[in-house]
Amino acid sequence: MATASYSTSHSASPTPEQEGGNKVRRPGRKLTTDEAATKRIAQTRAAQRNFRERKARQFEALQERVQELESLLAASRHETEDLKVKVMELLQSNCNLMRDQAEVQSRNLHHSQHQHHQGRTNAALTSLPLAGSNGSSRMQSEESDGAAKHCTRYWDTVC
Repeated sequence: MATASYSTSHSASPTPEQEGGNKVRRPGRKLTTDEAATKRIAQTRAAQRNFRERKARQFEALQERVQELESLLAASRHETEDLKVKVMELLQSNCNLMRDQAEVQSRNLHHSQHQHHQGRTNAALTSLPLAGSNGSSRMQSEESDGAAKHCTRYWDTVC
């Protein structure tokens, strides 16, 4: 008799909709008709088609962006390689110039020492050499040797 408890909560007489075999009407909803269902199906299909089209356009836009970025990356890599070659050329040129400068300074130092030595042999041996001349020429020689060594060490680390 569980059905009796249900029947007491609702009206005792069945509604005409329940007797005729039609669907039970739910509160707050309209009865579904074939026309409304067809309209809803068409609306869903249109929304799905629009979504697929939007998704395809977005995918194409992303593919174009990927192509742009890949070409930019390739150009950047090419430029980087060119700049690395240019840096190596400049380093080589710098080392060559430093070596040439050291050679010129060494020749000048040797020439000045040779002239200084000749001047001492020709002059009286009692005269003293200038206080700064011998020390400064030694310092110039050490500077030129140091520059050449630095260049060689630097070039070895770069290569």
